[in-house]
Amino acid sequence: MKKLLEKPYVKKILIFFAAFILLILLFDNLLFPWYVSSKEVIVPKVIGNHKQEAIKILEDAGFEPIIADTSFVENFAKDHVFLQKPEAGKIVKEGRVVYLFVGGGEQFVNVPLLKG
Repeated sequence: MKKLLEKPYVKKILIFFAAFILLILLFDNLLFPWYVSSKEVIVPKVIGNHKQEAIKILEDAGFEPIIADTSFVENFAKDHVFLQKPEAGKIVKEGRVVYLFVGGGEQFVNVPLLKG
């Protein structure tokens, strides 16, 4: 056993594993408890609001709103939020990104001439 521990590659492997275990203990006892204990808040409902109003509501609540997509939806007016992720009422960490999906208004499509 003594001869095995004297080999340089065995020493490097043991040092690597010791450093790896130390790193895991550091994450487990310092970083993860700090992250998990951060403040949690409830996501407000912004569906149906104009995008500027929705952004203001979310920023005032401590979130980071991002307009993810604009789609044509029949039931929602142009520039009004029709979907949000995470959904309203969910408990999440403060400062989380909330993705907003905004209506693009009525979609107009050119109909090709099919005569003949």
